[in-house]
Amino acid sequence: VGTGFQVGVSAGEREVLEIGYKNMGKNLDTLERLLKQLADRPVGDIPASDLEALNRLFSNLETFFQSHVTLVQDEGSALPLPPKQIEWFDRAQALRAALRTRLLGVIFRPDHLFTDLDLLFHHAPRLLDFLLPEFTALKDVQVSGQLYLTLPVTDYLIAATRKFQALVTRDKQSFHDTAFLHRLAQKEFGPMAVGIIGLSTTQLDTLCQIVEDIGRNPSLLDALAKSFIFQDLGRLPHLRAKYGDEVHPADLGSAGALFFEREHLAKKYGLDEKGAAYFTFLLRHHSLFHHNVRGEISYASIQEIVAPRDKALLDAFFVFSFVMLSAIREDLILEDLAGRLFQIRSMCHKIIDGKTTLESQLNEAFIERGSLYFALEKHKAEGLPEGVTVSDYLNSEEWEKVDEVRRLEAGQMIFAFERIFRLQGIRYVQYRDLVDIFLDVPLRFIHRRRNFINVGYATFEKEVYEAFRIYNTLQNMGEPIRHFILDQLVGDRIRLAGYEKVSGYLSYENRIKLLLATLLGARKMEANDSGPICLNFLDISEVIEKRYEAVNQYLNGITPEKLWEDKYAVNHLFKAKTGILLKMDERHHVLSIHFQDRISIPGKISHMQNINDIEALKRYFHSSLGALRKHPFYTEDYELKLEAAFEKRMHEIADLILNKAKEEMDGITDFKRLHSAVGELSERAWDLGFSSDQRQRINDLYELRKDSLKHEELKRIDYALDSIQDVDELRSYWNQIKWHLKENRRYFGKEFESLIARRFDAVRESLL
Repeated sequence: VGTGFQVGVSAGEREVLEIGYKNMGKNLDTLERLLKQLADRPVGDIPASDLEALNRLFSNLETFFQSHVTLVQDEGSALPLPPKQIEWFDRAQALRAALRTRLLGVIFRPDHLFTDLDLLFHHAPRLLDFLLPEFTALKDVQVSGQLYLTLPVTDYLIAATRKFQALVTRDKQSFHDTAFLHRLAQKEFGPMAVGIIGLSTTQLDTLCQIVEDIGRNPSLLDALAKSFIFQDLGRLPHLRAKYGDEVHPADLGSAGALFFEREHLAKKYGLDEKGAAYFTFLLRHHSLFHHNVRGEISYASIQEIVAPRDKALLDAFFVFSFVMLSAIREDLILEDLAGRLFQIRSMCHKIIDGKTTLESQLNEAFIERGSLYFALEKHKAEGLPEGVTVSDYLNSEEWEKVDEVRRLEAGQMIFAFERIFRLQGIRYVQYRDLVDIFLDVPLRFIHRRRNFINVGYATFEKEVYEAFRIYNTLQNMGEPIRHFILDQLVGDRIRLAGYEKVSGYLSYENRIKLLLATLLGARKMEANDSGPICLNFLDISEVIEKRYEAVNQYLNGITPEKLWEDKYAVNHLFKAKTGILLKMDERHHVLSIHFQDRISIPGKISHMQNINDIEALKRYFHSSLGALRKHPFYTEDYELKLEAAFEKRMHEIADLILNKAKEEMDGITDFKRLHSAVGELSERAWDLGFSSDQRQRINDLYELRKDSLKHEELKRIDYALDSIQDVDELRSYWNQIKWHLKENRRYFGKEFESLIARRFDAVRESLL
């Protein structure tokens, strides 16, 4: 306290005492001068070297500040503090507040949002932790269950700010990752392809103009800029733990909106009342288009976006969605898909203006697909009329004569079919493409007719064949089962999360069986609430890469008919201990899907914790490891967990043995017996699996007890010497003890013998 010295213990297995010194007076003076130089300058105007210096100084200040707070809390307010310590703390507190106010006042400006954030992230990480802790905490969040996120979450958030800043400044070149899109062009159209594929110039110009129009509403633009940084608030582990059951397990937007409100982040980050409302809306719905594209949420959910009847807010959401998709991965939104999203935006504007309704737009799409269905059914029965082209046949007015209700119902089923395609990563195939193939239209002609800009023939061909396999799998199931699955996926009754990754590891039939089982399980919840039910596959998606063989084997043992006809088969999934497990979250209307292998590693680890004998532990470990290696599926991760638990328990048992050995050593009063006991323990140490630290501890215990015995021996001799009155008595005592000293010389060393001899010499001189 009051010195600048700091003592601490490092984290980790080997605790190390760390001693540091910080000249707090000088640091505070320098930081105050730097703060005056900052004024209201953008971070981008500060040289990188100055930022790094600022980061070092702030790191020193923050370490001191937090240590002081901890010190006062631990010791109580009565702890006497020197004036220098109080002065440093007061100055540090004022500097922290000034830094926060000044930097938060500049880093959210849209025209240099990315520049400032990127510079702070790479050159002043400790300062950024202080300014935006909710952002930096995402750096270490696990994304193993995610299909598209392969880098830390902060990387793609920074990429999103780069793209947004590019739209604000109309720097269209910075919007794209040119190198990635050039490689993608070569992949789609061959190695001779030049240039890139991505958004068109017109589309980028439109996005830039939309952002400029949004700028006329400062509160909305501010909310939009901040939403790019905090869009994944719902992922924060410490907040998910803090709010527990209140957090929606699969909807990150809902979780983020909850945290935003409860943590009072609007005030913290300077959002006014309107801005806070805009921010909450964007946060809650930020991934809706992404889920639409993937089939996880039906297009009927767009009603949530148009409900506020605010075209500027809709456009902010549209830009947000565009940038978010592109930031996750450049190829998630190219010109073809972008065109579809612009059409959806135009439709939403018409709905807000009262020119149409979402229901009428969807019904139009249903009726169109229903006409195709009846055309295909007639073709299967009668073939193509002579002299009639496929195009004329499909566009014939004959299909308009079919009852509209029948076409609507059939079209809804077809729309659900297309949703299943998207659920399994098929983005570009429509039902019309399959109809064309049934009518013997060449696939290359279909590809040309679709007039793709970014999708090469090979990609389209692959998706078509994937779609056919899924189509045939569904067609081979009984009609009641097929109609049930499709009916459940019409409208916004069912939402899914994480299904695409899981399905990619399953056979085609097992994909549909898993979907059927979860949809049947979801019926248990329908009576409780009229809102959408979420099928949460995120938990199983985290293990599917390692457990897919076991999952496929489990599903192979179930038939769709058994699931459909036997109510117990589905009810069993809610009670089972192994295999596919279903768990209901009534509060959030979520059905979560888990997988538990029949191998219970937690049970084995728990059993090992109760074993106190090292030989018994070794036998159990090796037998368990042997059983795992005989298992037909992947078990390497289980083996590693078992091995880690074994080594941990070995270490714990070794500590128990050492503690017992210490007790035994403390009871030994003979050097020879002590040496013998330690020798036996040292010989067994290798067989017992003692670590190098534990083997060293044996020596330490031995030396400690030996020193104690030597001290006791010295006290006894000193006591005896104090009572001797003449030289003859001294000589007699020496003759008695010298043989004892000689016999034990190998245990306590000649130095100890010399020390005692000097004591005798000193007494002899005093007696003469």
